[in-house]
Amino acid sequence: MSAKDRASLEAHVADADVIVGSGIDFPVQILDKARRLRWFQSTSAGIDAILPIRDRVGDLIVTNARGIHADSIADFVMTGIGVMHWDFPRF
Repeated sequence: MSAKDRASLEAHVADADVIVGSGIDFPVQILDKARRLRWFQSTSAGIDAILPIRDRVGDLIVTNARGIHADSIADFVMTGIGVMHWDFPRF
């Protein structure tokens, strides 16, 4: 099931075993209705939205996307170092 808006999420969250959503701005109060929920996968590195209810979620597995962009960022940084070292703007 895919919830495209909050109303759809509220209608189906009670039956959800897994939720994939942003851990930064997820409407955390909805999780009180998620009685079957076993896993929350954050699409971002942060899980800040989940923290206020950590005492109420029980044995919920929470994972995030930390490190997923590490290789791309490393390439960007290394390219930037080369550009600066060889003074590319001067060219």
